Amino acid sequence: MRVTRREEGGPERLRMMIPNKPGGGYDETGRQAVKVLQDAGLTARFEVFNVTGASGTVAMAQLINNAEATDLMMTMGLGVVGAVRTNKSDATVGRATPSPSSSRTPRRSTCRRTPLRHHRRPRHGVDEGPGAISVGGGSSPGGPDHLFPMQLAAASTSPRAR
Repeated sequence: MRVTRREEGGPERLRMMIPNKPGGGYDETGRQAVKVLQDAGLTARFEVFNVTGASGTVAMAQLINNAEATDLMMTMGLGVVGAVRTNKSDATVGRATPSPSSSRTPRRSTCRRTPLRHHRRPRHGVDEGPGAISVGGGSSPGGPDHLFPMQLAAASTSPRAR
């Protein structure tokens, strides 16, 4: 989607679809992006709406099924990509037109009173089995909070980590 300033014949209206409920990370990111676009005078009106369901897969399907709508965009990230794969949806990211990224989801962990204090030695605790370590996060399966602990566990059980 090419967006031009309103004075140059830019669109009368743009719509931003948010693939989760109000108040979440995608919601905050999308609403901030809309504010920047509005402040830059890129459109006379910007509509923001939330579509919930299947960790963003429902919104992705709506985006793909409205491919002819040149005024529609969606904010998304790794969580939606993972949900599409987990839910075996046909509405894949490859069927959408990407726009430049304005943010990045950092991968990090916080440990308190645990043998995992040092990422250089993450094996301690992993050797006892999957139930030996509790991990919490807020993203859907396939999202960063789900993938990072899995990657950490995989790296800690590789022969190179020993």
